[in-house]
Amino acid sequence: MNLRTPLTVIETPEVKSPALYGFVRPRLVLPQGTLAAFTRQELHYIFLHELAHVKRCDMAVNWLISGLRVLHWFNPILWFGFRRMAADREVAADALALSRAPDGDPQPYGQTIIKLLESFTRPAVLPGLVGILEDKQQMKRRIAMIANSKKLRRGPPWHPCFCWRWVWSV
Repeated sequence: MNLRTPLTVIETPEVKSPALYGFVRPRLVLPQGTLAAFTRQELHYIFLHELAHVKRCDMAVNWLISGLRVLHWFNPILWFGFRRMAADREVAADALALSRAPDGDPQPYGQTIIKLLESFTRPAVLPGLVGILEDKQQMKRRIAMIANSKKLRRGPPWHPCFCWRWVWSV
């Protein structure tokens, strides 16, 4: 994905699903046993998804949202908006990961997401942690979008309409 930032991979029993942590030096945190339980291709898709978060600077946005949650803890409308932003962030990361997938077929990527759901539980929401799994409704939406997607062209990922074009083409 043409990233300059080195990514450290850590396997630990402290997390329940794959996630990114860290702002300046991001770390891919995997639950213990992930490297043994998943095939090389499935791990490739997991890494692509998490690298998409790094490429899109989702960690910085996540920290900003965490700060705004602290300031606006009393506003339910903003909390709803933040949840929608998190869901859209995952869809955008899926779109970028699928556009960089080696075979262009969305089925193995979707099967990897389903295997993650079967293997791990939804993590607790922690400030500064960007995970791959979320609530049931959003996971249904993501799987449906992945299943209905076609081969994406490898356009520039920095284009502001890149992710929305994918969402609306489904």
